[in-house]
Amino acid sequence: DGEFHSPRVVLLHPNSDLFISDQKEFGNRIQIFSSDGKFKKSFAPHGNGEGQLLRAHGMNFDSKGNLFVVDVDNSKVTKFDAEGNFQYSFGEDGPYKHQLNAPHGLAVDPNDNVFICGYYGTIQKFDSKGNYIKSFAEGNPPDHSVYIHAISGDQYGNVYSMVRGQRGYGGRAEISKGKIYSIEKFNNNGDFLYGINLSVNTHSENWVFVDEKGYLYALYRGKDIVGFEILAPL
Repeated sequence: DGEFHSPRVVLLHPNSDLFISDQKEFGNRIQIFSSDGKFKKSFAPHGNGEGQLLRAHGMNFDSKGNLFVVDVDNSKVTKFDAEGNFQYSFGEDGPYKHQLNAPHGLAVDPNDNVFICGYYGTIQKFDSKGNYIKSFAEGNPPDHSVYIHAISGDQYGNVYSMVRGQRGYGGRAEISKGKIYSIEKFNNNGDFLYGINLSVNTHSENWVFVDEKGYLYALYRGKDIVGFEILAPL
């Protein structure tokens, strides 16, 4: 407790606590620290039972401060309250629209709808209870994205996806209509709005976060480069 093996996501709760997920193969997967870095508690033990996680990846808070976590290896989404107490889980592994296929990223909109991206493409929208609503950003190259590693949302309910590569070869960036996109923006209904370019043409895994003013913070990794960029709102 209070130590890390391979931390993945850091979130600041509205009460100023820090929630940090870890990829270690033992113990609890998520830890809570005070704003000055003091350990408070850990939760979500390793496993596939109620309240347990194998590989916590995308995380986000809802409007009430509850935590939603997507579990890549269990193919499920789990909800915890602000104290780390288990609430419920939803999702199952599979290729169909209401199922999860290598889920990686998670975003929650102002209405507490939950968006999940699959690593091999497709973003799904569920309500807060896990009822399927719709899918978009279908993983169908060369016309659509694949390898969506992370997503984020803004205060208006728009969704931003970080695209790892178009065809999955060597971390190639998404190419749409002659333009190289690393970030794709969709509205809350899943309609494509526009693509955003980073300063590099190729990269592999990447993350994006949108703050309350609409600034985008993008982290990317390639074979020979790691970078961090801040993009002003359009």
